[in-house]
Amino acid sequence: RAARRDLPAPERLKAMLVEGLLHIWDFCHQAPHSPTLWIEVMDAASRYALEAREESRKIIAGIIADGQRDGVFCADLAPGPVAGLVQLSVGGFEPPYMVVENRRTIETELPRLVELICRGLRAPANEGELRS
Repeated sequence: RAARRDLPAPERLKAMLVEGLLHIWDFCHQAPHSPTLWIEVMDAASRYALEAREESRKIIAGIIADGQRDGVFCADLAPGPVAGLVQLSVGGFEPPYMVVENRRTIETELPRLVELICRGLRAPANEGELRS
């Protein structure tokens, strides 16, 4: 749902990632053993997990392509591979939560990471000058 909002591409990307990972956090903290249960569920449902990850990659790639079309993201990057790198970069915010101590960490640090990623994707103001 966040990916379909009427927002600029960087804001949609941030909303999609933050809201999705907060949803997982909330699920994993419904019971003391939930993070372990989440890992077991994902292992048991590996085919589904791979399909869900691929679907997420496609959505992220679509957001990147939209940003390229709008001149917000650099046009010479392939959206699919970049989307895969975005997924890898946010993996630390997923279970088993080796570095995420609380929900607030996701709320504050993940948007900062997405902003950093988006800055790296943004087209320079006068892109033509940099290419010559």
